[in-house]
Amino acid sequence: MFRGLCVWLAPPVLGSTLCTLIWHLTFGISPALFIGVMSLLFTVGGSTILTLMYAQMSDRSVAARYVALTAVGPILGGLVLLVLTQQSVFMMMGAFYGATTAALWVVMHRLLYPEQT
Repeated sequence: MFRGLCVWLAPPVLGSTLCTLIWHLTFGISPALFIGVMSLLFTVGGSTILTLMYAQMSDRSVAARYVALTAVGPILGGLVLLVLTQQSVFMMMGAFYGATTAALWVVMHRLLYPEQT
């Protein structure tokens, strides 16, 4: 139970923090705290989708599931912000947050569930 909760919640928190810091240092966005907190709404939702997808693909190998989740993260992140804002810079931002969250999800799952091969 605790491991599953860590896999579900740690990647969005770490991913939002890391991406917001990088975005702030790169582009100098001043309301970085606001963006970081608001991005949690999307990254927690994305992590929920990744968790549900992983569970539903139980007939596939773990490696195939990891590859699928790593591909889906940036696609969904970019699509969500493209639909909401219709601006390419925000689409790239969503893809960046989605890719980071998906990569951290896979790493966290692999670290906490080493018995799954």
